[in-house]
Amino acid sequence: MIIRKARVDDARGIANVQVATWKTAYSSIVPDDYLSCLSSQKLESGWTKALQQVSPPEVVFVVDDPEEGIIGFARAGPCKSDPYHYAAELQAIYILEKHQRKGLGTQLFFQVTRHFLQHKINSMVLWVLTENSATLFYEELGGTAIAQNQREIGGENLPITAYAWPRLADVVPRPDNS
Repeated sequence: MIIRKARVDDARGIANVQVATWKTAYSSIVPDDYLSCLSSQKLESGWTKALQQVSPPEVVFVVDDPEEGIIGFARAGPCKSDPYHYAAELQAIYILEKHQRKGLGTQLFFQVTRHFLQHKINSMVLWVLTENSATLFYEELGGTAIAQNQREIGGENLPITAYAWPRLADVVPRPDNS
């Protein structure tokens, strides 16, 4: 498995991961009608355009498996509207269900935080569906719940929680010098 920056030709793989993970992770959270309408083909063109326009410090990383192709991704960039004054936002981090709990999400998370630190960005926030079991993952990575709100998905207002990392330098593991 290789974690690398996404290329435009990764758009289909990213779209496939996004649809598959939404259908597994959010099946009891997001309305079924919404999930059943998700389509990799529809999302692929959006990802192609997004990947053509990525410019630092925005970044998309993929987990590329030599046999299966793209099995996960993370997308992050500067915060566009954050009343809490965090410099960056982790917008998405998804791993196909059969590859979860193997450390890949953690590796993606640290890749994003290192990327931000290289760009002199020292804080980050993430909004996640409150009922998503991934909230535990973010807490284990040192995220602190700082706010709640709602997001409309499929005609329903769903609760979302903001997790924050006010000092990314405190989060990234230090190299082992032993």
